Amino acid sequence: MELFFFSFLFRDDERQRVCLDIVYKMLFKLKPLELKELLPGVTGFISHPSVVCRQRMYDILMWIYDNYRCVFTADAVLQ
Repeated sequence: MELFFFSFLFRDDERQRVCLDIVYKMLFKLKPLELKELLPGVTGFISHPSVVCRQRMYDILMWIYDNYRCVFTADAVLQ
């Protein structure tokens, strides 16, 4: 896993995009703790100059939100 993060250090936009694509495609297979390990590397793209890399980062974060958000019902909030 550390070698994978090492590739995020390169400023080659195409290589970083490929790494983000790999993360995106393996999201559904990851356990929550494994996903937590990837988050710092993914969120590091928040101010990346490449729009394509930032878009893939947002796709990853939205997938995490859609699949791991805590859904509250009105009854649960009132109790």
